[in-house]
Amino acid sequence: MELNEALRTTGAVRDFTDQAVDDAVLARVLDTARFAPSGANAQAWRIVVIKDPEKRRRLRDSYLRGSADYLSLMSAGLTSTLKNFSASSAGV
Repeated sequence: MELNEALRTTGAVRDFTDQAVDDAVLARVLDTARFAPSGANAQAWRIVVIKDPEKRRRLRDSYLRGSADYLSLMSAGLTSTLKNFSASSAGV
């Protein structure tokens, strides 16, 4: 399967392995992704590749804390509070 076909036909994946992605494959995917549209053509792409398992775990943990905070605000109906919600509350 060609990369472009895979990108257009594959759904979201939420089950990952610890198998490393080859650098050449990663470079090809990121090179193709840079042509994806952005809201209002803002082109605000920032890509960070983190290979160190400990750093990835810490990033995941900080994301989960921030996500839990966000969901708590949403379920409590405090959407006006969300404009003050920032990544700094995630403790990264």
